[in-house]
Amino acid sequence: MMVAAAALAVSCNKTAGVEEPALAENAISFGTEISTKSTESTISTLKSDGFNVIGMHGTDNVFAQHVEGVSWSDTPDAKMGNWKYSAVKYWKTYGTYEFAATSKSSVLNVDENSTKVSAQYRINDCQDDILLAYAKCAMGTTKPADYPKVMLNFKHATAAVQFKIYSKSIDSDLTLFEVRKMVAGGSFVYEGGNLVWSIGAVDNINSYLKWTGTLALPLDEASKVDVFSATRPYVNGSHSYTGPTAMVLPQDLGTQEVRFQVKVGSETIESVLKLKSSNNKWEAGKKYIYTMAVDGASIHIISVVTTEWDEVLGTTDNIVVS
Repeated sequence: MMVAAAALAVSCNKTAGVEEPALAENAISFGTEISTKSTESTISTLKSDGFNVIGMHGTDNVFAQHVEGVSWSDTPDAKMGNWKYSAVKYWKTYGTYEFAATSKSSVLNVDENSTKVSAQYRINDCQDDILLAYAKCAMGTTKPADYPKVMLNFKHATAAVQFKIYSKSIDSDLTLFEVRKMVAGGSFVYEGGNLVWSIGAVDNINSYLKWTGTLALPLDEASKVDVFSATRPYVNGSHSYTGPTAMVLPQDLGTQEVRFQVKVGSETIESVLKLKSSNNKWEAGKKYIYTMAVDGASIHIISVVTTEWDEVLGTTDNIVVS
């Protein structure tokens, strides 16, 4: 599931006029956006997994069960569209609607009569992305010709890291790459579009990324190799995944370290490096790209680039589906 989407775009405002309780011809329907260039969470995965949504009209629950499961169908419903839920609901022409959604049913917890989403969370396999969205629709009091979809612009609740490596002077093979001492657990509260993370206890530092195998390193920075998309997956416990990006819990940096083993000829060089960033944090919705170099018997970090998850250097492309 990468991005810090700008302000959530919702075009649900209505004009003023005569009050009506509900419009049977205007069902509540959903559209979605994911502004992302990662491979972990895309429109395809959201369609495959669906999402859960909370809907409030003032203090009244829009959905009978408070939390509603929404799933994608290639065959659109005449009222709901492609995103279907259990029983069609209709807009009222007054008051304010609020919707909060998450892509992960396993982390959803809500307070009754509230659009607050909260959860305890633990990174198990370093590829578990959490997508959250919020929309507020202020209704008028006339009967408009048509009510638009609720546009849920999903944001990433986790951070992402990517590691690139090359050899500055001599041919060498990477045989072990391990990121250790990361904070694995914490909790978040998402309310009104604002996300606040609280990390776990200090002793909760047992999450790691690990790559093993043999990877021949290139000789120049221009052809540097993505460590986690090479010939072996990264692993955490019994989980494995092949891809250039790893999800991590938002956290302060200081304890985290990278352990390398690089074979140069018959000699094996081992090094341990501390991780850092521009503000010494990994923040939700941001991606951190580390470039490291092997130079003789030393290994060091050349650069750390921080981007939003929807950034592709030189472009502003987004994936948008509504």
